[in-house]
This record gives sequence, structure tokens and C-alpha cells, in this order.
Amino acid sequence: SRSIAREVLSNFTSLIPYEIQMYDFEVVQSEEEFLQFFSPFELTTISELVRPADQISLGAKDFYIIHPFSESTNTFSKIVRALMYHKNPVVFSITLKPARLFPWEMEILHKMNLEQRELLSDYEKNPSSFKHKQLKAGISLLHDLQHNNYYSSLCRAWDRLFLTKIQIASNETIPQYLKDLIGTEISGNLTFQEEITTDREGLPPKSSYRFIEPENPTQRNIALNNLKYSEFERWFSADAPEGLERLIYLTDPREASCAAKLVVPVEEELPGISLKTYREIPAPVVVTTKQDLQKDEICLGENVYYGIKRPIYIPDEARRRHIYIIGQTGTGKSALMRYLIMQDIKAGKTVSVIDPHGDLVEDLLNMIPKNREKDVVIFDPSDTQYPFALRLLEAKSQEEKELIIDGIFTLFLRLWPASFTGPVFQEVSEMAIRSLLEVKSFVPSFSEIPRLITDDHFLQLVITEIDDPEVKDYWENEWPNIKHEVKKDATYFTSKFRKLISNHIIRNIVGQEKTLIDFDEIVNGQKIFLVTLQKGKIGEQNAQFLGSLLMLKLQNTILARSRIKPERRKDFYLYVDEFHNFLTESFPILLAEGRKYKVNLVLAHQHLEQLRLPPIEGGPSTDLLINAIFGNAGTLIVFRTGHRDAINYLTGEFANIISANEFVNMPNYKAIVRLLSGKEAGRIFTLNCLYEQVPRNGTLVNRLIELSRQQYATPLAEVENFLTQKREFIRKQCKALQLLKEIE
Repeated sequence: SRSIAREVLSNFTSLIPYEIQMYDFEVVQSEEEFLQFFSPFELTTISELVRPADQISLGAKDFYIIHPFSESTNTFSKIVRALMYHKNPVVFSITLKPARLFPWEMEILHKMNLEQRELLSDYEKNPSSFKHKQLKAGISLLHDLQHNNYYSSLCRAWDRLFLTKIQIASNETIPQYLKDLIGTEISGNLTFQEEITTDREGLPPKSSYRFIEPENPTQRNIALNNLKYSEFERWFSADAPEGLERLIYLTDPREASCAAKLVVPVEEELPGISLKTYREIPAPVVVTTKQDLQKDEICLGENVYYGIKRPIYIPDEARRRHIYIIGQTGTGKSALMRYLIMQDIKAGKTVSVIDPHGDLVEDLLNMIPKNREKDVVIFDPSDTQYPFALRLLEAKSQEEKELIIDGIFTLFLRLWPASFTGPVFQEVSEMAIRSLLEVKSFVPSFSEIPRLITDDHFLQLVITEIDDPEVKDYWENEWPNIKHEVKKDATYFTSKFRKLISNHIIRNIVGQEKTLIDFDEIVNGQKIFLVTLQKGKIGEQNAQFLGSLLMLKLQNTILARSRIKPERRKDFYLYVDEFHNFLTESFPILLAEGRKYKVNLVLAHQHLEQLRLPPIEGGPSTDLLINAIFGNAGTLIVFRTGHRDAINYLTGEFANIISANEFVNMPNYKAIVRLLSGKEAGRIFTLNCLYEQVPRNGTLVNRLIELSRQQYATPLAEVENFLTQKREFIRKQCKALQLLKEIE
């Protein structure tokens, strides 16, 4: 029986997508779910809807007449609404079972059809012999039956008929209005009961349908078992001729379709029934089959196609081509990222997460497995009592120094584009950064950059430590000729910069003596680096600034992997939410070349307009960034988007297979994916997000925070003491130089 059930299920699920494309079907896969449908609640009352039948005598002949249902355009929406609004639970069941006429049924129907025709022929030849009203009414019924070719149609479709059973059951008395509504919708007649007319004198009342209720417990049990097990055991008398007992249930395909129909989708949703505004697209087998049992594959989510759920796997080779996620707020981006991140963490991989809001990192901290607690590094600028050090003006090589200069320069341009009014000021800023990178007598910090331009005494102190002859020559020979003009133009820049570094959060992070975390270890070790910027607490610009600095540090460390032999490079997984806030000049390079460095980027944001950056001479343009993303991201995951993005970019990227309306109407936690796997072109399919319930474990979170503080942060008092001593040292050194100059 199991093998038969599986075969039927396989055939059914294969047939449905091609025959009924308007609807979405789900396979009941668990016993618990099955029991919800099989026995949802205790049933005590049941009624069965049947077609009315007449047993009439015309002269010496007896005729058994079934009144068929009429074809109609009813959509069952009225029935659905009535059932959903009804105060008590109701089961509405329509059962169809393929059937064919038995030989004796065929013989009886042929005989009945022939007798009816003969009687009608006699009537047409001599109507005056049928003067009795009852005879006339009976002839009218036979005429209607012959006009509809009812018995003939049963005989013609003898091998493709259906046993059709319609039942309604509840745990309370079923109200008459509900029966009438169901009866009129299925029968196709607007009136559910017609009074006896003169044309039907002597005949039973004409009706569109008939409801039968059990008269005793035995009948009720049979009716309920029929409902429960989809059986057709007769429990009431149909008054049918011998041999035609099944006729009350037998219908041809046309009449069966009056009862067995699905609700037609309309613009307004029906209660309890969701309206799908998108297509389910099946995933290819290559991404629904786990390729091996190694730890180089993770599950993206589920592909659901007509109720069949299949997991989607993506190997590291495909992940090195990066994952790009786009979608509006609340559509499921963070849930997907959390699901992917936790798989990487549990697999012991090296993971970094930059979260501008803090919710994602908070969830992750509650889910860290015990064996990875010591790998966690938390960067939380809102933890002001234990600031994390982030020194940017430190380089281990000339190559890293150049990357730092380019990164800081681009950051300035992004934060304050209006202040960079010309090439002269840009050159001065670059020279200031180069100069501070050579200082050895004190720890230079990011906050000293504008001071070089505005404070001549501080500049003289720095010049004494410069070894690069070109930089030194610039300050000694070119700067005196332009400094007055530059200082005037620099007012906007220095005011903005001072406002930034005067914030105690930023000052205590970028001004520390040393960084306690080695970013080589973050990228090349086995760390879990969690950055929670919480822009709601520290301010949007501060969050953008710190996030950009971190991205710069990570990018420089990643690009420095060129010094590591390819076979020794470990996969590094970098997740960045709202990544558009932290773009640097080298970002397109990272996208294009990340694969060879074994960097797996997962980038998420809300809409492509966020990539419309202010123009920078020599910097990446908006089109360059968008092209870099679409050209290098092997996996595109699109949640619900705005109409502009859908029309201008996404439909083209998905080869016009997906319409703009589908992108715009995707429900939450569902996405459309283009996945490049192996050498095959990008496969397109729909994805359902999978996500775990996030536990709340305050003890675990506090323990992780304390572990991270002890290893990678500095107590506030120590930071403030260092900054005070540094300021005093610089003041004394500047004063000494000033006195020396006066003596000379």
C-alpha cells in the first residue's frame, strides 16, 4: 500500500504543475499534519448534498429522472467566506472517484433513454392524448432531460465518469442558510426551492438540490466514515430502479466540475486563503543534492515547487564568487544571513560580520556554540567603558601603507565631498597622511590629520621625523607658498573632522596606543569577528565612519594575502549588511579578485539607488559599482524590491524570465535566486528562507562580552590616561621646537 501511495503521489505531483498552474499545492508530509486534516475535531452532525430525483409514472411506464447540476460561473468564493465567518468549525468535503458504467447499468440507461424518446415521439404526434396535467408535467420533465442529453452523456462517457460525493459536517447543528448557500453555488441555480406550480401538478416539488441527513446512529456512522475515508457506501434510499443504485452519485465530467472546483483567485483575498502574487520556480537537481559530506557546502534554504520541498546547497567554490542580497526592509535578508552565518560558525569557519543596527549580532551572540566561545571577538563602539582600539595609521609594509593612504583618502571623499574642492587640497591631505605614517616618537592617530594643516608647530614636529625626501621637500618648499590659501579652503573640512573626532566614542577608539587584535588573525585565523555598530546609539555618521575604517582594515589584510601561497589560504567569510555605507575605492577590486584570495563575500542592502555615490575623481562610479556587483556576484538573492530596481536592473539580470511585478510582489521570507554553480550558466529558482528560533541566553551573551573585553579592549580609564599623556608630550615637544627656533 505504501508503494502504491508513493506512486500515486509521484504521478499526481508531476501532473498538477502542468494542468493547474494557477494554484499552489503542498504535500502533507508528517503524521501530525495529516491528522489535522484527517480528524481536525469531533464530528457529530453531517449532511450530504445530492441531486434531486423524480420517480414518475406516465401511463403504463415508470420513469426515474435525475435533475443534473447546471453549469455556472460560480467561483466558490461565497462558500469560502461563509465557512470562514461561521462561528463553529465546519468540514466541507467533495470527493471524486473515477468510475465507469457496469454493463447492466449501460443496458438499463439505454433502455430508459429509448423509452423516453418513444414517449416524447408519441406526444409530438398526438399531443391531445396527453391532456392530464400530471402527464403534461411529466412530459415536460422528460423533454428537459432529453434536451440536456443526460442519460446519453452518461453512456457516451461511460469509461470516464465520476462518483461524486458532497458532504458538510460539524460539531454543532448545521444552519439552513449554510446548506442553501452551498446548494445554490454547486447546483448552479439561483433558487434553492421552487413551489409547486400548475405545470407540476401531481408531481413532487422541483428543487435545485437536496440535502439528506442521517435518521439514526447507524446511518450517521456510515456517513461519517464515508467522509473520513473517502468511501461511497450508501446509507440512504435513493428510490432508484434496480441496477441503478449508483446513479445518485454518478456524474459525467461536466457535472463533476460543478462540484469539484477551486476558488478562482481575485484581487481581494478570501479569508483563510492567501493570494499568490508570484510563481514558484523549481530548482535544478545540481543545487538540490548535497555533493559530498565534507564541510564545504551550506544550505541556502528550501525550494518549494507544488508542495515538494527540496533543500538548496551551495559549495564554497560557488561562494567564492560572492553572494549579493537585495530586498526591502523586513523581507527576510537578516534572517537569511543569520541562517548562513550560523552554519559557518558551527562548521568552525572564519567569519566576520558587520552589522550597522546590532540586531543581527545580538541574535548571533545568543546562538554561539560552546566550542567556539573563545573565538568570538566583539567590536561594539557603544561599549564606552571598554573601547576597542582601531589604529589605522600603522603599516607593516610599503604596500600596506599605500593601501591605507588610498583608503583614508576615499573615506574623506565619501564623508565630506564638499570639502575637497580641488587637486591642491587633495594633495595636501595625502601628504598629511603620508607624514603621520612616518612618526615614531609618539603614536599618531587619525585625529591628527587636520592638525598638520592648521597647526604650524605640530607640523614642524612631524617634519623632524619624516624620512621620505619627497614628502619632506613638499612641506619645506611647496607648503609655505600655498598654506594660507589651503587653510582658508580647509575650514569646512577641519570643522567637520573636528566634530567627528571630538566625539568621545570615536576619539577613544582611533586614538589608542595599540590595537590589541591582529587583523591577520581575524582574516587568516579561526575567529568570529562580530561588529555591532548600532547606529541608533552612536549616530549614523559615526557608524558609517567606523564601519568604513573596519572595511578598510579588512580589505588591506585580504589583499595582503597575495604574499601567502594559494594552497595555504583559508576561506574567509565576510558578511556585510547595508554594505553601501562602507564602500572604499578598492571595493570593486575586492569583488573581482576576492575569489583568488579565497574571500567569500555576502553583501546585503535595500535598493540599488543606495549605490548612487557622489562622484569622485578617479574613484568608482555608481555604474562601475553596480556592474562590479552584477558582474562578479555568482549568486544573486532578490527579496521584494521596488519597481525602479526591478525594471531598470533586475529583470535584465534574470534574463527577463522574472517580471518586474514578480520582484515587487514577493512575500516576506521568499526570494528569487540566480545561482552560478560550476561551469553552468546561472540557474534561476525561488527560495524559501529557513531560520531557527533565536534563544535568549543572557548568561552566554555576558560571558562572550566579558571574554572579548579581556582580550581585545582597554578599560576607559587607561585610554583616557594615555590620551592625556600623549597630548602633554606633543605640547612639550612643540614648545621645545618653538624655543629652539627662537634661539636660532
